[in-house]
Amino acid sequence: MKNRTLIFLGVILYGLISCSKHDDSDQGKYEIRLEYKTFHPFQLTVPVGTTVLFNNVGGGGTHTVSGNLFNSGNIKVDDSYSYTFNTVGTYSFNCFVHSNSQERTSISVE
Repeated sequence: MKNRTLIFLGVILYGLISCSKHDDSDQGKYEIRLEYKTFHPFQLTVPVGTTVLFNNVGGGGTHTVSGNLFNSGNIKVDDSYSYTFNTVGTYSFNCFVHSNSQERTSISVE
C-alpha cells in the first residue's frame, strides 16, 4: 500500500512539473516561444526588417509556424526557426501540428 501511494504521488508530481509554465525572464525581444499548443507572446509588433525567432521550448513536442507568408516545417523541441519581416502588414500564423487549436497568432510589422 505504501508503494502505491509513493508511485501515485510521483505521477502527480511529474504531471505538475511537466505542465508548469516556462520561465520567460530570458525571452528575447523579438522571440516567440512555442509551448504546449500555444505561442507566447500571442501578438507581437516589430519594425520593418526585423528577424523574429520562433523557439520551440518544449511541451507539445514538434510544432510548425505556418501562414500565408512562410512555413517553417517541423520545429523539434529545443530547435528554432527565424524569419525576417521586410514588408509592412499584419501576418497571422498557427501550428499545423496542433491545428485543432483555435489560436492564431499575429505579427504586426510597422
